[in-house]
Amino acid sequence: MDEILKRVVLAQVIEDEIVVKYLNTADKELENIQKNIKFPSNDKLKEISDLGTFDNPKSFSIEKLTTGSPYYKLVDFFDIDYSKPERRLKSIDDIDFSNSQNGFKPNLVLYYYLENEEEIILIAPLNINKLLVKDKLFLGLKKHVGVNNGIDMITHEIKDSIELPMSSFICMISKKNDTTFSINVYDTFRVDKQFQLYTHINAYAEKVLKRFNSSDQNKFLLTTDKIEVQIDNIDSIMNVVTDNEALSKSLSFYSGHGNKMINQITGEKLLLAINNLKDHAKDENNKYTLGDIPKFENNKITVSGNQIRIFVALLNNQIVEKILNNQIDLPYF
Repeated sequence: MDEILKRVVLAQVIEDEIVVKYLNTADKELENIQKNIKFPSNDKLKEISDLGTFDNPKSFSIEKLTTGSPYYKLVDFFDIDYSKPERRLKSIDDIDFSNSQNGFKPNLVLYYYLENEEEIILIAPLNINKLLVKDKLFLGLKKHVGVNNGIDMITHEIKDSIELPMSSFICMISKKNDTTFSINVYDTFRVDKQFQLYTHINAYAEKVLKRFNSSDQNKFLLTTDKIEVQIDNIDSIMNVVTDNEALSKSLSFYSGHGNKMINQITGEKLLLAINNLKDHAKDENNKYTLGDIPKFENNKITVSGNQIRIFVALLNNQIVEKILNNQIDLPYF
């Protein structure tokens, strides 16, 4: 590993407020910490846009993290000047292990690395109740050589200390050239919960809906024929969206890029897909009805109420037709 650990930081993250305290560690101590860190493997992570139709993204990566993603919130960690004297953890007493409302209660540890021109922050959760190591006696073994070769028992007494996690990382963010950001998420549930991203994800999902209704150059159009979309009563639709985390997240990630399958097909092919859904709606084995299918009339798609579920599935090419039993599989139902 070419990364060099430069700083270890304890962070308290509550909603949009971030409070940090860095550990006053020498280079030798940082080297020892780095040797013990079990750096996560990124080999099996899939880019979020490459996830399969019904993949449950417990982990994923975003190679180019932009303001269009709710995970862009984590970029704020790169805007913090960790070297300020007032941000140094002077002693363990700086950590509030009581139930005080105003004390510093870290819930994350940040390992800040440098690799050439790239900055990397590896993030792990902290349990403040397990953080403090106090009045502990550890026993160790040491071989001795002499007349009677054997093993001596040695003791290490620790009065006050903190125990840092060396594994179980939930994500890693990186920054290149001051403008390019990426993220590897190893535990989606914990990241979303730790940074309270559900509210952000819902907000981004609503922004996507509003861009379909926009009248300016930012308006989302579909297919190679640039089909317009009308989202009826966004407030009502958001009640459906926010009630389904998978639906909200999937909608929030829609970017309108031309590499999406729905933007590589013609309007005629999209109409055929919608008509196919209508034909299958008569099958009692399917979970949806005709009323759940968006309308495609006069070269325009209209989406209202529960139709948002099939609409989002169309946006992300998530509809599967099982040819053996003539059944349609849909997410969000």
